[in-house]
Amino acid sequence: MLKKAIQSVLNQTYPNYQVCVYDNASADQTASVVKNLITSGANIRYHRHTTNIGMQENFQYGLKRVDTPFFSFLCDDDILLPGFFEKALEGFEKHPDAQFSTGLAVYTDTREITDVKPQGVEGYLEPPESLLSMITGNFTHPILEATLFRREVIAEFGYLDLAVGPLGDDLDYMFRIMAHRPVVVSNTPYAIRVNQPTSNLVTADYHQLWPGWLKMIQNLSDDERIPAHVQTQIRDALTHTLIAWLLSIGYANVRNGRLDSASKCAELLRDYFRLEDESEALDKYINLRKDHEMLFHLKNLQQHASSLMQIRTQFMARRKWREWQEKYGQYLQYLQAL
Repeated sequence: MLKKAIQSVLNQTYPNYQVCVYDNASADQTASVVKNLITSGANIRYHRHTTNIGMQENFQYGLKRVDTPFFSFLCDDDILLPGFFEKALEGFEKHPDAQFSTGLAVYTDTREITDVKPQGVEGYLEPPESLLSMITGNFTHPILEATLFRREVIAEFGYLDLAVGPLGDDLDYMFRIMAHRPVVVSNTPYAIRVNQPTSNLVTADYHQLWPGWLKMIQNLSDDERIPAHVQTQIRDALTHTLIAWLLSIGYANVRNGRLDSASKCAELLRDYFRLEDESEALDKYINLRKDHEMLFHLKNLQQHASSLMQIRTQFMARRKWREWQEKYGQYLQYLQAL
């Protein structure tokens, strides 16, 4: 999808930009794809690492070489929508002190719309309320591909904290900015994020969150520039989300047969968070899968078909899914047409 990704930048309605491609020693046709686009006159810089330095280090490499007033990140399988730069810059024009300008990211598996983030937050947001408004209650957050940053954030907040890990280093960076500087959020779609099997909680292992998320929580809750009561709210909200995600990963791992990862989730819930009931319930689910495969599958079928509450939840989810297809389906068509 690299050609589609780059083409989505070349299709921007705002003309003053450069594309910097950082090839992580790929063994595919990346170099020829980029060369052909450069030959066509596109403003593209190309750098190929001699060895694979890892996804996080590659992001960091690019961030350390930003030399434009604004910058954004784009993975090679995601897509910018045509008005992204123009609309994001309008946000900066209206709010000159905002440090990043972000919009919605439309998630897809290339067949249907699967999610839209962030939802429920919009406008000019001041710190630290901007951060609290997203992470408390129904946890949400800006999406990296749908965000345009001022270069000044690098001088103040530095670079990505790679210790946070690949499922959080971008959140940590944006959350640190939001804790101290205003941002502007639009409910207009700015980018398309294509779901990958390795990037969701259903297929994740515990180590993709642990212990990296503890580092993110520490970065924010130990920041002396943040008032103590806000530090507490941030720590509580992120800890609650971490626990919920560990539970989701644990149960998903059991269903996928990855019992070692599921057992580690149960261990962390018990030994670190002191959640005996949650840990015990997950352990029982693991043991059922280990010892009684047929009963395990039967129990799953019964759970899916049993309660009225689950039926109502499925109905609500289905209604939201239909709303997404009707409202954002045009962006899937744009992706397919690139």
